[in-house]
Amino acid sequence: MLTKCIYLLQALLLVLLLGCQSLPPLSEQAPTGKLFHYPDGGSAIYYEIAFGDIKKDTAIFTYAATGCSSLKYQLPQYFSAIKANATLYALNKRYVNDLSFINSCGDDFIRANIFKNRQQDFINFVKAKSAELSFKPKNIVLIGVSEAANVIIKAATQLPSVTHIVIIGSGGFTMRRSLQELKNNHLLNKIYDIDQASKMIKNESASLQRNWFGNPIHWWNDILDVDPIEDYLTISVPILLGVGAEDANQPLASVKYLEQKFTEHNKHNLTVRIYSNNGHSLSPTARADLFQLLNQYLVNN
Repeated sequence: MLTKCIYLLQALLLVLLLGCQSLPPLSEQAPTGKLFHYPDGGSAIYYEIAFGDIKKDTAIFTYAATGCSSLKYQLPQYFSAIKANATLYALNKRYVNDLSFINSCGDDFIRANIFKNRQQDFINFVKAKSAELSFKPKNIVLIGVSEAANVIIKAATQLPSVTHIVIIGSGGFTMRRSLQELKNNHLLNKIYDIDQASKMIKNESASLQRNWFGNPIHWWNDILDVDPIEDYLTISVPILLGVGAEDANQPLASVKYLEQKFTEHNKHNLTVRIYSNNGHSLSPTARADLFQLLNQYLVNN
């Protein structure tokens, strides 16, 4: 009851702060937020959704991507093409309330929103929820979208129970290399000087207020040179990766580079789908195709 009251107060505060701005529409099937408590005393909101038959054999875990909007606005429709007999757990970042949808995230959020923290939070969440399952899962699936992709991949190297991974809108480059590639191909505004920005990010790494390219300097300093390749190559379970051919945030060269690395290391567990007429956010049709492939993998496992 106390948690529900807190959510209602947060929603009221948002309305007061935003005046006549309307909240984004919620699905009639939008799940109720629950509170997960971390070992260090912190907490985050998560959502639980059931798919398929009452008798479950699959657990699916996903994590919020860039910014501080709640996953609630994406649920359950984002994953509607999943046909497995599964329970899906969707985890918000710390300091993101049930109805948050704006990018004015607050200093507490910015301090906590760093790669190693998010990785450990996700690992703790997956382990705790897996231990609580009322069924013994045949499949444990991780789904990472955009910024969350590298967090998911890193976490997967420490979660031996994982059987499948789905990545959307990400590849094998560091963020720095992706930005430079986008600029070289005229997909990034020429005003963004990557080298100059790198110096500024390094010099002002502790800044919580100053932003560059839509995100706090503090965030950029943490994530700019995270290299996912070694983690990808450590993983032996099937990885399904879907990207839009017109993605202005993730260069296709990054995906090709990832495929090249798998070939060089004689690894055959990466399946890539490139969707024409799609950008960074895959269309419902493209997602349905990718999740249909996941459905086939789960049935055949």
